[in-house]
Amino acid sequence: MMRWLTDDSTGAVKLLQQALGMYRNLGDRHGEANALWDLGQVRWLKGDNAKAADLAMQALDVYRTLGNHHGKANALRDLGAVRRVTGDVTGAAELAEQTLDVYHTLGNHHGEANALRSLGQVRRLEGDYVAAAELAELALGMYRTLGNHHGEASTLRELGVVRRLEGNYARAAQLAEQAIGMYRTLGNRQGEASTLHDLGVVRTKGRSYCQTLWI
Repeated sequence: MMRWLTDDSTGAVKLLQQALGMYRNLGDRHGEANALWDLGQVRWLKGDNAKAADLAMQALDVYRTLGNHHGKANALRDLGAVRRVTGDVTGAAELAEQTLDVYHTLGNHHGEANALRSLGQVRRLEGDYVAAAELAELALGMYRTLGNHHGEASTLRELGVVRRLEGNYARAAQLAEQAIGMYRTLGNRQGEASTLHDLGVVRTKGRSYCQTLWI
């Protein structure tokens, strides 16, 4: 795990594979599932989506066999994220709904908020902006209640994107500005840069829209 945190992903993969082999030899199914899950996360960070999905599926199968619902929810979440970025929107939606159900049953509010946001992103990709906005609003409320400012900032940004796609440029700009303020406070430069980009797109779209109305 330390290799992963220090960006030595190649070293992390080797160590996790060694651990996985040992867990299997020992018959330690919990250790096996956790090692598979961690390997999947490293593969995800390396951009190897196919391998990340395969490892998440293996981890999911073991967690289900063990009745480990927290592990199951985490594996479902990761598998859904892979499906989303690879364009399998239908698969991503199904997995996000399953993830949400498990986290809700477990009373894991952070996991539930993350699942709501993920499902909202999928609905946006499907073009269902009403559902996307509703899910983002639910996630936003939960993040605020939990005091999760990173989640709040990310959801403000997501909600701003939805409002832009709906054509509500004024509201989209407000949400982007709120997200930028939070990202700056948190010192999240990547989030700030991405949302500044979003705001630039909103300003351009809004100006074009206004010009069209005057033609």
